[in-house]
Amino acid sequence: MKQDYSSRYQAFRRKPTGRSGDDGQLNKIGGALLTAVMLFGLAVSVWFGWAVRTGLDQLDQENRTRQELLARHEKLLGERQALMKEKRVEAVAATLGLYPPQQGQIQRP
Repeated sequence: MKQDYSSRYQAFRRKPTGRSGDDGQLNKIGGALLTAVMLFGLAVSVWFGWAVRTGLDQLDQENRTRQELLARHEKLLGERQALMKEKRVEAVAATLGLYPPQQGQIQRP
């Protein structure tokens, strides 16, 4: 003998609200909106990661360029110091036929 439990669980069944299809349509819209927001968030996170990586690569390149320019600057400063030494200037002046001024050649106003 089978007992009928259908009347016992009537309270747990969904009762019709009189609006046919409204709940399903709202769930579809909510799901579509949630999917769109998730895809937008994924796209933004990928773009942000690319932007950060590109910025870091550019910063690294600029730091390497800066180091190269600083090394070149130090080298040029050393060359300038070597060219400005008094003995070298006197030697180049002698090859050109120049000589230091004699006593009485310098006139001061």
